[in-house]
Amino acid sequence: MPIQRATVGINRITGGTPLTSVTASDLPTIPYAKLPAGTIIQVKHAYHGINTASTGSSFASVLTVQFDNDLQTNSKVLVSAHFSATRGTYNSNWGGRVTFYRDSTNLGDDFSLANTSTGGIMSQDNTAIAATSMQHLDASPGTGRPVYKLMQSDTSNGSSTVQIGGNRNNTNYGNTGTMLTIMEVKG
Repeated sequence: MPIQRATVGINRITGGTPLTSVTASDLPTIPYAKLPAGTIIQVKHAYHGINTASTGSSFASVLTVQFDNDLQTNSKVLVSAHFSATRGTYNSNWGGRVTFYRDSTNLGDDFSLANTSTGGIMSQDNTAIAATSMQHLDASPGTGRPVYKLMQSDTSNGSSTVQIGGNRNNTNYGNTGTMLTIMEVKG
């Protein structure tokens, strides 16, 4: 028996009219209340391809992103970052910390993202840390339009420089870029 392929003519779906494009008005609208938990409501992404340097133990902003619309009640926000790191000056105690902030709240306090032994960036030789990613699910972001930030600091009390998204002091080899993405997830 020869192989037969099932074919559904697009003309049958559209009532005999050839489908040339689809507009928003052609699609059904699902009310927010009927969306299942875990549905992605909105996404915002930021990127830059520059080297961001920081000295000192206070956190400094690397990249920020904010939603266009207010968060829905009971939503969660998945925060993701992708970056590389290196030091700008040699110091055997060199270490960097990275964390996420929501407005002025350090989200790493709860889960030790800012600790160099768990989720931080740390290297005591001359090698850079290539292509690192981290995520955090912000389970209680509130409502409104909070600003999410990827933050960095130095752990050697200012005697070294931490660079995110770069390649040491020499950019001749190119920068890796830094990305920060936030996704509102229905609770």
